[in-house]
Amino acid sequence: MEAIILSGGLGTRLRPLTYARPKPLLPIANRPMLAHLLDRLPEAVDRAVLAAGYRIDDIRAWVDENPHRVDVTVVEEEEPLGTGGAIKNVEDEITGPFLCFNGDVIANPPLEEMIELREETDALGVLALWEVDEPEHFGVVDLDRDRIRRFVEKPDPGQAPSSLVNAGTYCFHEDVLDWIEPGRKVSLEREIFPELLETREGLRGLPFEGHWVDCGRPDVYLDAHEILLEGETLVADTATLDGEGSDWACLGEDARVSAGARLSRSVLLEGAEVEAGAHLENTIVGAGARVGKDAHLVDTVVADGLTVEAGSDLDGARVGGGKQTPPEEARFEEVR
Repeated sequence: MEAIILSGGLGTRLRPLTYARPKPLLPIANRPMLAHLLDRLPEAVDRAVLAAGYRIDDIRAWVDENPHRVDVTVVEEEEPLGTGGAIKNVEDEITGPFLCFNGDVIANPPLEEMIELREETDALGVLALWEVDEPEHFGVVDLDRDRIRRFVEKPDPGQAPSSLVNAGTYCFHEDVLDWIEPGRKVSLEREIFPELLETREGLRGLPFEGHWVDCGRPDVYLDAHEILLEGETLVADTATLDGEGSDWACLGEDARVSAGARLSRSVLLEGAEVEAGAHLENTIVGAGARVGKDAHLVDTVVADGLTVEAGSDLDGARVGGGKQTPPEEARFEEVR
């Protein structure tokens, strides 16, 4: 059985971190997102197909340099094709029913149960479903037992048929590929799913509990760390943490935090440095970047290899492209 991992996005909402690497290779708890996805594949899957585009050579190199339980094939998406088009683009690699994942989601859906439900019901697809607190901000699923009756996009407050939303993980029958037109951008969610609902086989939904995080924004990228680290600090074997922490932190290989520095809910990628007296809160420091003495960073992202000068005071900034981005131009929570 194959699993498709949709990995072709540009990662624009995570810039400047994704200027130097594709989003699937951004580390969470010191391991690439892609590694977490491959780790959770069930025994029924013996081959993963990566639908990739942006910085594909980096992805191919990582696949070649690291061992995996399953065979991994990387297929190039020469231009963005949407979720449906990306799946159609790897059709030649699919031999039967298959799993499919959005490549920037960290979650624990019950994959074996999804496979079983699809086989038992002969459905064209099974969607993992996640319960949210404010369904009016999402496309909501109307579920009748386990059969999906309709999708309601961003319903008015109080009018949602449920609190369940599409979690970006699927188990499909291979016949789904016949519904996708080749050679153009196609959205599974907007174009294909509504058509599949009208078939006899239809679509099924399987709610799950645990965790679900779409890592497409810096604040949610930090949330994913908090979930996987369970609120604990992680320091790589070659990293040095001499400073203090009032909450969890994650230090990659060869990262260094000097005595007198303080970290709270912050991530340092490999080789990053934080000097004495600096204070970081909800901040991501890119590989090889340096935060100078007594700097104060809140809700800030620093690109690989750049330096935040001593005494800087940044709130909501993106530091990248060779210059500092002022908060009024690029708020941490508003960049999409």
